[in-house]
Amino acid sequence: MAVDLFAGSPVRDYEQAVAWYERLLGSEPSVLPHAAEAVWELAEHRFLFVVERPERAGHAIHTIFVHDLDATVSEIAARGIEPAERETYSNGVRKATYRDPDGNEIGLGGAPLAAAAEADVEEAPVSDTLADIPTAAVPYADARWQPIRNHFGLTAFGMNAYTGLRAGDRIIGEHDHSSPEDEQHQELYFVHSGRARFEVDGAVVDAPAGTFVSARDVATRRSAIAEEDNTVVLVVGAEPGAPFEITPAEREELSDAGLPVRPA
Repeated sequence: MAVDLFAGSPVRDYEQAVAWYERLLGSEPSVLPHAAEAVWELAEHRFLFVVERPERAGHAIHTIFVHDLDATVSEIAARGIEPAERETYSNGVRKATYRDPDGNEIGLGGAPLAAAAEADVEEAPVSDTLADIPTAAVPYADARWQPIRNHFGLTAFGMNAYTGLRAGDRIIGEHDHSSPEDEQHQELYFVHSGRARFEVDGAVVDAPAGTFVSARDVATRRSAIAEEDNTVVLVVGAEPGAPFEITPAEREELSDAGLPVRPA
């Protein structure tokens, strides 16, 4: 029996809901059946719709299983929406739950990490864009973190990207590497896009796109704030004269983000 599946979310404010679902799904509605209903085609014969029905608003529960959960969550985060919850079931299946302004639940499911790794082939990519690299939140910055080193499986140096979505976001939290317990990394920062304001040992550095900022001494205090929306800063670091090791902190951040460590 051939069927088309339509899953609906009743909402109070139609215009507000459409704007939210456009950011969640990354596109405008596929169809507008009438003035208070919008439909998105998620895949062939599979549709999600919102409809203005205040008396039913907030009671919908949907789950959508996606091929690459991490990449999908990262793309949604880049559009300004974070999961309300993330969980991993006993069988390894993962779920990121979103709630629209009325409380309707949209869950995104993903395969266990081991299965996802096998499906994506064990070899790290040779070429990708920044948009292809998973994104996660970190406790020490407002910016979104992208583990570039891990994505490509590099073992000679650390490399990450941090994106401040809004001016005023803390991209690089104030820190140094002077503690013997810290990685003794020299670090080089590059403003890929936007504009940042660095403070390096108390000196202010105005850093528009294309600017490098160096922290050669592990005792150097450094921090950075986004001066423009969508400011992206790349960070490269390694310890002089020592073999590179993936730090416990990076392993913990990858685990918190639900990402496998490359190489394991």
